[in-house]
Parts: sequence; structure tokens; C-alpha cells
Amino acid sequence: MESDFQAASAGAQIKVQFTSKDRRIDLPEDLAPIVVPAELRRAGLSQIINHLLQTPTPTPFAFLSNGAFIRSSIQDHLSQNGLSIEQTLTLEAVYARLPPPHVSTFPHDDWISGVDVLSATSPAGQISDNAIVVGQERIITSSYDGILRIWDNNGKIVAASSSPKSAPLRSLKAIRYLNPSTVVTGGMDRVIRLCNIPSTSNPDEMDSDPPSASLNPKLALYGHTAPIESLSVSPSTSQILSASADHTAKLWTPHQSSAPPASPSLLPSAYKRSAQRPPSDPCPTRGPLTTLPAHTGPVSGAIFKPSDPTVAYTSSWDHTIATVDLTTSSLVTRRETSASLFALCALPGLSLLAAGSAARSVILVDVRADSRDVAALTLRGHRNVVAAVAAEPEGEGGWGLASGGHDGAVRIWDLRTVQQGKGGESSSLVLKRGEGNGEKVFAVCWDRTVGIVSAGEDKKVQVNRRE
Repeated sequence: MESDFQAASAGAQIKVQFTSKDRRIDLPEDLAPIVVPAELRRAGLSQIINHLLQTPTPTPFAFLSNGAFIRSSIQDHLSQNGLSIEQTLTLEAVYARLPPPHVSTFPHDDWISGVDVLSATSPAGQISDNAIVVGQERIITSSYDGILRIWDNNGKIVAASSSPKSAPLRSLKAIRYLNPSTVVTGGMDRVIRLCNIPSTSNPDEMDSDPPSASLNPKLALYGHTAPIESLSVSPSTSQILSASADHTAKLWTPHQSSAPPASPSLLPSAYKRSAQRPPSDPCPTRGPLTTLPAHTGPVSGAIFKPSDPTVAYTSSWDHTIATVDLTTSSLVTRRETSASLFALCALPGLSLLAAGSAARSVILVDVRADSRDVAALTLRGHRNVVAAVAAEPEGEGGWGLASGGHDGAVRIWDLRTVQQGKGGESSSLVLKRGEGNGEKVFAVCWDRTVGIVSAGEDKKVQVNRRE
């Protein structure tokens, strides 16, 4: 079979200068422009890069010209963009983004509302004094049944919290690792709890079925008057941000000694009728450090600015994204979008925020721009509410974004496919979940080591990872 080179050799030719910003694509420093057939497509260009890199097995690459992917032949690309075949075309080589294959699925007892990962490359793992050993990564889930579960790579539950019938936890909605030994959770009972993670040094304890290792609350944080919608943690300060349906976001410290007392009116002892009184926490209680400027609707997300833990971003059902100075608890900017927002994450390498919306789209906002400039991009493709968003981890390029929707789809977006500011649609890869029956996706986490972890209404944790 003739190669793309041979098949196109009879046509026009063009000089191409290959470059790459990816350190893994180690092109020769003195690489000169290469004359190639103008009818060459991505597969033929990939052959050239594989030859230059002397890869042991063929690797698929994609190519960018002025920030746009080459999706047809070079000749068609030049024609569509009004470029001359006489000039040297600069092409940036990147690894082709393929759907990461399915690795494993863990069955669950109830709907899964939240997931987080502990690995050597996760935020909590990177601040650990003891490196997370490869193969000892953990996935933690929060569930509508009120139970926290920690899973190993083989889908075995190695630790779990007590049943809600004998503990104060109720229908959980959010979960985050504070550090390798502590998790933070919150849900329908309006309380944030810090739970100790038992040591895994005892193999007998971890091998029991059901697991004998229990996640026990060590601090209960009272301050919200409606369910907790989401949580985030600052790796550098260990402070916690919470978003709630009570229209507020709050800042907390995990340190009992420096946290203010909780308001007595919010504690279980304040309930006069014993029938309405929730179980008392078997641990100390504390209150928030501060309450952020209020929204006019439920707050769906509250996150720290990746490069500055004194700045927070919040999203709300009231269609707005707010920037808040945490040192003064003052509002910096408030940006209005076109729909209610249900999820929020930061894209550190791009200085963008990504918000999942009720308009079945992901709205990207450039927080550096004037507050009157709202959407930098709108990513369309979901068929229902977008309930979860997660940024591609550092070290994998930084252009990726995963989103989970109530249409049952997990989509992976490459933000290079639409130039910033044009607000058009963006192509995406779709991860098939289970039988593909459209059960709602409630949570997505993207870790460089573990992969993309998603969960939801189908009562399953699914892991997809690019090997």
C-alpha cells in the first residue's frame, strides 16, 4: 500500500516548519522547513513527525496552524484561510486527543454525588510528606445514601463511614481530600465534616469485607442554613470554601484552635422538639471564618484562584460568576451569564473559568477581561444540564476540559478547536458510560495518574485512562 507521501507526490508542494510546545515532542532544535505535498493530511504529517522522533511504534499527532487544527488537507486549509502556497507554513505538532479507554467500573449501592482522587499527582497527594506509591492510589466517593467510601485501584472498598442510621451524616453531595489523612464532606444536613482516614498500614484491616476501617468525623463545621452544593480546598493554606443553596459561600479553617465557635442557633441542641432534632456530632463544632458576598440564588460552586488563595470565584443559579477578595470578604467583580450555573472549575494555564450551565453548555469566562466581557467561549454539545466540570491536569497539555451532564454523557473538550473570543461550537470526544442509557452524571474528576473518574445516577464509578 502506498503511503500518503507517495499518493500525493504528483501534486503541488509547500514548505512546512514543524514546531511543538510539548516537551515530550522533542523535535531537533535545528530543524529546517520540510517540503511536503500540499494534499497531505494529518495522517501523512504524523508519519513525518514519527520519522523525526524515531518513535518505536506509530503515534497519532494533530497539527495546529495559527491556533486552529488542520482538519483536511494542507491545500484545503490554505484555501479556506486565504493563505498562499508560496509561503512557509508553520505547524505546531501536538499529541492527537483520543478518547481514553475504559479501565474499570466499580458498582455502588446508591447514586454517587461526588468523587475525588488521592495520587502522587493529585493536589492532596502533592502536599503529602510521604509520596503516594504507584498502585496505592485511592478514589473516594460521596453518596445519596450518606456513606463515604474509599476504593483502591481494583474496585475494593478499603474504608467507609458508618451507616447514616448510626451517624450524623446524611445524603452527601460533595467530597474533597484535604490531605492524605483527612477528607472534607458536606450534604443535605447543611454541615461540613472533616473525617479521619484510617491508616492502611494494617493489611488485615484493609482486607476485611465489609471493611473494618471506618471514616470518623473529627470536626463539624456549622454555618449554612441549606444543603451544601460543593466544596474546594486550597492546597497551600488548607482552607476550605463551601457553596450552599442558602445563597452564600463561606470560608473555613480545618484547625479547631483557630476557628470561631459555631452559632448556637445552628447546633442540634437548638431544636426544641426532640422529633426534629438531628443527631449530635460526636466531635467538636466550629463556625466559618467569613461569609462571602451573597448571591441572589443558590451558590453552585466556590473555588480558590489557583495562583492566589486569597481570591475566590463563585458561581450561582442567579446566572452570575463573582470574584471575591478573601482578605476583606469584598466583592471584586460580578459577571452575568446567560443561564443558571451548576458547576465551576479553573483552567490555570489559560486564565479561564469553566462553568456548567442549565443551557446545556459549558461557559468559559476570562476573569482578566473587563467585567462587561462575559463569555470567552461557549462549548455546546450536551443535551441536558451540565452538572460537573474538571480541568485537564498540569503536565498533560492544559488545553483539555471534561464535563458531565444530566444527558448521561462525559465529554472531553480540546479548547484549541475554537479560537478564544469567537464563542462558537467546539468538537468534543464522548466517553461511553456503562450501557449508555443516559443516566445523569453528577461528578467528574480528572487526575494525571488515575485518569478521568466519573459517577452519577447509574450507581457506578467509571475510570477512563490514557495509558
